Amino acid sequence: MASDAVTLEIDEGVAVVRIDDGKVNALTLDMIDGIQDALRSASASADAVVLTGRPGCLTAGLDRSVMLGADRSVVTGNLRRATDLYDEMMRLPVPLVVACPGHAVAAGALLLLVADARVGVRAPSRIGLNEVQIGLPLFPLAVAAARARLAPQALFPATLGATLYDSAGALEVGYLDEVVEPDALLAVATTRAAVLGGLDRRSYLRTRRLVVAPILDEVERATSRRRDQAPTPG
Repeated sequence: MASDAVTLEIDEGVAVVRIDDGKVNALTLDMIDGIQDALRSASASADAVVLTGRPGCLTAGLDRSVMLGADRSVVTGNLRRATDLYDEMMRLPVPLVVACPGHAVAAGALLLLVADARVGVRAPSRIGLNEVQIGLPLFPLAVAAARARLAPQALFPATLGATLYDSAGALEVGYLDEVVEPDALLAVATTRAAVLGGLDRRSYLRTRRLVVAPILDEVERATSRRRDQAPTPG
């Protein structure tokens, strides 16, 4: 793995990719590479994948000092790397379940929005896209995924309002599909993954492509507009 904070285990056809840096699982380039490597290895050897974090935390989002602390061109490249991870998750050749053991903030909340299924825990937690609150605009994929996955009435408070939800609120607005006790999280998530992995793979992947197409199309339109509006050199 590209990162020691990412591990992979496979049992009875379900792979578990775990992020655990001993802290808050802030995403760095190395960690993003590690997650991508693990997802690729898992999808080549398993029927379904569960992505999870450490007790109490999926991830607190991007490591701002590393990912957002350089000049504009470097930051843009870093965000593109993060976007590549989310894009790969939506195109993974096997079903993907995210098991959220607690906090999932900013880039962490987006991991939930691009997963096929999401299981959370009944415990104190903060889940949501808080970028506007900390002075960052949401990038197109986050808005597109929020539009597709969250309840319509929650879209504005969840994005423009930078609202963070507890697990019950996250379930209500659409970040989570199910909430369980913490000690049942992995068992429930792997069971859900096994069920999805047992479906006809060709039909599943074709249908998923149609389901996520509006997200990818919205991102492409936003990216094209940004290119068209960019100043011409010289």
